[in-house]
Amino acid sequence: GWPRAWRSARQDVMRQRHAAARGKSRFIALVNHHLRQPLQALQLFAANFNPGPDQDQQALLTHMRTSVASMTRLLEGLLEISRLDAGVVVVRPAEFSAAELFLHDRTWLAEEAARRGVTLTWHGSHHRLHGDAELAAGLLLQLASNAIANAPMGRVLIAARRRNHAVRIEVRDNGPGIAENHQQQIFEEFVQLPDTENPRRDGYGLGLTIGDRLARLLGTHIGLRSAPGRGSTFWFDLPEAPLAERRAPRGRPWSAWQRAG
Repeated sequence: GWPRAWRSARQDVMRQRHAAARGKSRFIALVNHHLRQPLQALQLFAANFNPGPDQDQQALLTHMRTSVASMTRLLEGLLEISRLDAGVVVVRPAEFSAAELFLHDRTWLAEEAARRGVTLTWHGSHHRLHGDAELAAGLLLQLASNAIANAPMGRVLIAARRRNHAVRIEVRDNGPGIAENHQQQIFEEFVQLPDTENPRRDGYGLGLTIGDRLARLLGTHIGLRSAPGRGSTFWFDLPEAPLAERRAPRGRPWSAWQRAG
C-alpha cells in the first residue's frame, strides 16, 4: 500500500543522498591529494634552492615562492568551501570557554597582527559557550584574519559578551569600513572591495565566504555593523552554556589571556 511505497521511496532518496555525500567526500580527498602533493614538492624545492649572488635568480626565486604560497592558499580555500558544501562535516556540540576559543589560533593571529603592525586585544575570556568548538574557532579565525588584513597599522578587538542567554563573539577593527550597499556582497566568493590605501592585499576574497558557511553549520549567522571611515564590527552568537554543564576552569587564570601583541 501507500505507506510501504512511501517508506521505500524515502529510503531510496536517503540512499542517494548518502551516496552523493560519499562521492563528494572522495572527490575532495582526491583533489586534496593530487594537487596538494605537487604544491608541497614545489614549496620544498623553493625552500632549498640557493641561487647565490645572482640578483635575477634571487628575484625569480622570490616570485616562485610567492606564487606557490598563493596557489596553496587558493587551493585550501576552495577545498574548505567544497568540504562545507558537501554535507560531510559532522557538527559536535559541547561546552567550552571563550578562553579556549581565543587560544585556538592565538599564536598565528598574534604573528599576523605583528607582521601588519596591528594592535590585537582580547576581552571576555571567562564566558562559557555551547556549540562545536572547532567550527567556532574556524569562524573566529576567518573574521579575525579579515579584520587584521583590513586594518594595517591599526587596532583589532576580539571580545566575548553576554547577550541574554547567548554569548556574542565580536571582532572589531578601525579599518576603512564598508558601505551599506557592499555589506552583503563581501560574503560572496572572490569578492574583495577596492582599497586605495592597500591595493596589493593578498588573498582571494574567500575568508568571509567560508565564515558564512561555518556560521550556518553552527546554527548562527554573521552580523555586521560598518560604515566608511568608522571601521567594522563582525559578530556571531552562540548559546551560553547552561549552569548544569559548566565545569571549573583549568590551567592559567583568565587575566593571563587579556591581551596579545
